[in-house]
Amino acid sequence: MKLICKYIFIIVLSFCALCTKAQNLVPNPSFENYDTCPHYYGYLHYSEFWFNPNITNIGTPDLFNVCCIGGEVDIPSNSIGTQLAKTGNGYAGFCPILDTLNSREYIEVELINSLVQGQAYCVEFYVSLAEISSISTSNIGVYFSNDSLLDTTQANAISFVSPQVENDSMLFLVDKTSWMKIFGNFIAQGGEKFMTIGNFRNTQNSQTQNVLGGVAPFAYYYIDDVSVMDCNDTITSINEVEINYHFSVYPNPNNGSFTVEYAIEENDQADLCIYSIEGRKIACHKLNSAEKKIKIQENLFSNGMYFYQIHLNGNVAAQDRLIIIK
Repeated sequence: MKLICKYIFIIVLSFCALCTKAQNLVPNPSFENYDTCPHYYGYLHYSEFWFNPNITNIGTPDLFNVCCIGGEVDIPSNSIGTQLAKTGNGYAGFCPILDTLNSREYIEVELINSLVQGQAYCVEFYVSLAEISSISTSNIGVYFSNDSLLDTTQANAISFVSPQVENDSMLFLVDKTSWMKIFGNFIAQGGEKFMTIGNFRNTQNSQTQNVLGGVAPFAYYYIDDVSVMDCNDTITSINEVEINYHFSVYPNPNNGSFTVEYAIEENDQADLCIYSIEGRKIACHKLNSAEKKIKIQENLFSNGMYFYQIHLNGNVAAQDRLIIIK
């Protein structure tokens, strides 16, 4: 099995070497490029292409960079916590929960190209809760729009739109030491050119959870490595699949009954999660390393297209569309 997988891997890798690398539609995705080194809070707009759409809000999103040596927004240590950049030398920060008055912070960017109608897009970014925070939330999402949400009159939460991608409402983002991935998939209506990240729920509908060690009555998150890609270009992440691993989901299409065949090591942690076309997680199944396959029966699923992802030791090892026809 391992020998076969090795040859398959080499063939796929050789083929991919001839392909164009999948394009991330987010410019300056890890906040590396800036026109002025930030010296204090509130200067997200120093980061190329990024801006604050809710400019009358009492809060302002921030830009952090190693260029601010020993300053308020330095990396890794700043006045609200300590965190290395996930990639490069910069990241941004914002408050999805600021106070009880519906005040929020958002970050927005104009995409490189408009989204294509009917095309599935894979969205991914990473957040880390700052040490200063005494609460956390699960409600961080992404809204794609044809026009910018820039508003000089809106001072509260942008709760009049529904994000196409949103973190699982039951998964609180509480980690203050590591980067947590938020991801999802959705089908574009066509023409979407702007991407806004934040909490799109009002105070009554926002989920919060107290965390230890914080002194500020709000949730503040660092954010890094934002990507939006055509899902057809990200079916399998070759960089994250090692030679010794093998995954297969069949039949596909199916009637809700299918098999996952896999080969993983004894101490590996793996699971298969299924998402709706809007990116909502609807089922997860653990892959036991002692087994070689698992049969999954999803009788409650209706006809349509879904997405599955196989997570291996915290990384995405494979993903594809799952078609159910009854």
